[in-house]
Amino acid sequence: EVGQLGGIVACLTKAQLETLPADALDFDAMATVGAYGDWSEAEKSIVIASHYIKNEVNGAANMTSGHILNMGHIAGGLTSADIDAFPKEVYCGSASHIGQLHNMEETQQVSWAVHAKACKGAVDTWTAQDIKVVGHVIGGLEETDLHLMSQAQIQEISTSSLLLMTPKQFAKLSVTQLGHLSAEQTRWLTQEQINSL
Repeated sequence: EVGQLGGIVACLTKAQLETLPADALDFDAMATVGAYGDWSEAEKSIVIASHYIKNEVNGAANMTSGHILNMGHIAGGLTSADIDAFPKEVYCGSASHIGQLHNMEETQQVSWAVHAKACKGAVDTWTAQDIKVVGHVIGGLEETDLHLMSQAQIQEISTSSLLLMTPKQFAKLSVTQLGHLSAEQTRWLTQEQINSL
């Protein structure tokens, strides 16, 4: 059974993962596989996430926050098309998990950001706790939404969430907002982010 392999599954090639039988990843197996292994290679986590949605969940429209939480690190491999098809409640019930995924790409952040706004309301009303929960999804906000963020909100963005913003995303911050970054936040910026300004 795939679940017994745990993190070893992440060592399989994309081609090998694509040959998994339809019943290979039930809820329990996904919990084990998602908790262990290196799922930073997007193409591998996408294969596993797609397999799970198709064969265990029976389509993105049937996804629940429980499924997301169960996926562990593999949730970073959810495609934008799948994320867009999820009911809003999926994000609301698993926001803190999604906000900590390090293996999301920009398109995924953008899709999750739409759900974040639907769940938490207008960006300028977000509390410090909301900013922490949204986490790495912050980079997916539209420029107009980012510009609504106050000094206090900007200073609540974690250094890891800032670090995961692409240069294009980081460049959306206004000059005033850049001035609101704390010394700790600016210490973690990449040269690519700085060059994007």
